[in-house]
Amino acid sequence: MSELGKLIQQQRNNVGISQETLAKLVDYGRQHISSIESGNLSPSDDVLARIASELEIPFERLQALKILDKTSPEIHLWLFEELKARFDSSASS
Repeated sequence: MSELGKLIQQQRNNVGISQETLAKLVDYGRQHISSIESGNLSPSDDVLARIASELEIPFERLQALKILDKTSPEIHLWLFEELKARFDSSASS
């Protein structure tokens, strides 16, 4: 499952709506919502914006996760190490 899919599924469950209901709200197919949540489909920014609006998640957060899901594990590790180093240096100041 992708990070984007995890967040959408988690927030959808928090709101208490089914995949089918979310699909109707964003004018998209239920199977597409299922595929997004499982990480098998990367939605367009238009669909992502509608999902963000309905689930009250900042669009930029979903967009960032969509991009992050497309990056290699090596880049994830590099980003983590870079952010950790920056956090550690600012915490020790």
